[in-house]
Amino acid sequence: AKVREVIASMLRVPSSGSVAASDNDTSVEDLAHYVRLGPVYLERADVTEHSSTPLVHTSLTRRQLVNLAAAVHSGRGILLNGDTCSRKTALVAELARLCQRKLVVLPMTADTEISDIIGQWAPLKVDRFHAITQKLVLQSGAALRTVLTTVLPILRHREALFLACAKQSECESVARELESPSREAICTAVLAVARSCVAVLDAVTTDIGVPPPCVTLLAQVRESLMATEKELQELAKDSGGLVFAFAESALLRALRSGDWVLLDDVNAAPPEV
Repeated sequence: AKVREVIASMLRVPSSGSVAASDNDTSVEDLAHYVRLGPVYLERADVTEHSSTPLVHTSLTRRQLVNLAAAVHSGRGILLNGDTCSRKTALVAELARLCQRKLVVLPMTADTEISDIIGQWAPLKVDRFHAITQKLVLQSGAALRTVLTTVLPILRHREALFLACAKQSECESVARELESPSREAICTAVLAVARSCVAVLDAVTTDIGVPPPCVTLLAQVRESLMATEKELQELAKDSGGLVFAFAESALLRALRSGDWVLLDDVNAAPPEV
């Protein structure tokens, strides 16, 4: 009884009626941020939509849910063994519903491969060239606007300002010509504008009238601009536009999001999986 009182105080729940009267109690109770299944408390999440149909809480179902909740509370991997159609998956789905947790069910078959579990590198036939050029032009324009709005009042040498205004007009001109059929010409023009913007940033940051906070800001803008410029240069080498990207599996996405994962029929998967 003392242990139950301590648990109730730590979980900030009323001590009367909320803690199981005995270890044989299999009642289910929703609390503020927890759900109680018999003597086991599990923290609730915020997933309210579930596709599974709620189970009828018979005495057998409640006992099985309590045992499953105790296993989940241990933080270890759980292996459910039972006959076919003995509602193993349904019990896990019901516990996920009670705890308001997202459940990701991954069916395992004899054809399941390791890449299905961890993901794989896949070729993506996409035209990223236009998107990157647009991004670089927008970054160049934003960099020059930063120069004009942030550093203009404190510049001692206005030559950099005049150069910035000229390059701002050049950015707008290039942006209007991005639909040109010549990919090489677009790349050359955009890179020239980006490099001119970098030169402007370098010239402005060396002005003795620019305070350190502005220098830091302009350095961050320059770094972002250089990163996009490098990305465009690498993309321009691939004339076909074929890009490889790592396609994460549903398992990795679920683990990253903190969701529950059920490997259904895991015994049917090949041994290497």
